[in-house]
Amino acid sequence: MTSYEEAVRYILDIPRFAGKSGIENLRKYLEFLGSPEKKLKAVHIAGTNGKGSVTEMLASVLREAGYVVGTFISPHLEKINERISIDGELISDEDFLNCFEKVKNVYEENRSEIEHLSFFEYIFAMAAVYFAEKNPDFCILETGLGGRLDATNVVSPVLNIITSIGMDHMQYLGNTITEIAGEKAGIITSKVALVYNTGDVEADQVIVSKAKEMGVTRMLDAGKFKVSIKQDSLDKIDFSVENEYNYEDLLVMSPAIYQTRNAATVIAATEILLKDMDPDKRAGIIRRGIKNFSWPARMEFVKKNLVIDGAHNENAAKYFVETALKICEKGPWKTKAILFAVSADKDYDSVARIIAEAFKPDKVYITSFNSDRTLDTGSIKDTFEKYVDPKSIEVFGKTDDAVEMLKKLSDDEIVFSVGSLYLAGELREKLGL
Repeated sequence: MTSYEEAVRYILDIPRFAGKSGIENLRKYLEFLGSPEKKLKAVHIAGTNGKGSVTEMLASVLREAGYVVGTFISPHLEKINERISIDGELISDEDFLNCFEKVKNVYEENRSEIEHLSFFEYIFAMAAVYFAEKNPDFCILETGLGGRLDATNVVSPVLNIITSIGMDHMQYLGNTITEIAGEKAGIITSKVALVYNTGDVEADQVIVSKAKEMGVTRMLDAGKFKVSIKQDSLDKIDFSVENEYNYEDLLVMSPAIYQTRNAATVIAATEILLKDMDPDKRAGIIRRGIKNFSWPARMEFVKKNLVIDGAHNENAAKYFVETALKICEKGPWKTKAILFAVSADKDYDSVARIIAEAFKPDKVYITSFNSDRTLDTGSIKDTFEKYVDPKSIEVFGKTDDAVEMLKKLSDDEIVFSVGSLYLAGELREKLGL
């Protein structure tokens, strides 16, 4: 009998022996499992940045409307169960193990007909089994990488959403915004409504062209909604969003300016999903759902002078700087610093350059996280030395060492952890959050 711990180890070891097997191979697994993906009322989300925030914010709004909502996200911060949840409650260890064994048994019993699933495909198959058993009213599914060839693209959604598009995963998705947008547009489904808020004109053109080709029933460009910030502070933003309806007195409990743009996307999605609801009633549900939304490691104050964010690509770095500068202007700190670690497969030079040139940190702390994906601290140091005074750089070999430094921070200094959600997850765990 497999234990939960053994199941987690097995899944985490998959990248060592199995590559992406392809959608048709996954479909065969799902057929053997009774086609659980066909039982889901799915909202499908792709994009470079903002997928996780939009997923959780939309889930919060739909819960406020009285629906039971499942979510499938990636990556996880601390525990793999975070990837599969219903109404904010993570899949239990017992249910995780049960779903794991069902997927594993399919492989063991049909090895001559199927290939082993990749890490992401395996987790998605487990999620499909779990959601089919628990039968939530909606399942919001975040793509892993791209969209066109993503494991989640086996579903038949009731709504597709495409969030911010920028340069990331170029080795897989292409070297231009047009190519990357084409991969993200792969989730667009025939005769299914679409919400998009890419933040890029070229990406919009690709999305609209694909949507017309697919005969999309309704398109809403949330990027055209007027977002107005009324008042902001270190812990919340009071704002409004205007389209055909004026959503006033919106409150997001975060200093992150980018969450107001994600809110516009969520409003557009809600207008489609709850289209038959009285507009004033729907606005009240949206207002409460956005206020109740919270999402760790997205400009999250974990101490009065430590903010954790997961920005790891060009667009995210720009969004990070926008809010980090605002926080520094409003706060009492005399010194601003970043703590940086990054995956080796990211365009870390661009991220470092944007943060160094636009944020202008007084200090740069460099570390690594516990993964074979982490970039060595020497390479990070060499990169930052091109953009900041080398004397401002301090290297901590492991997050344990960085945490000890953070515990001794002066009240006059604020540190922003940035560069990776892996780093964010380790910090939260080691700080006991």
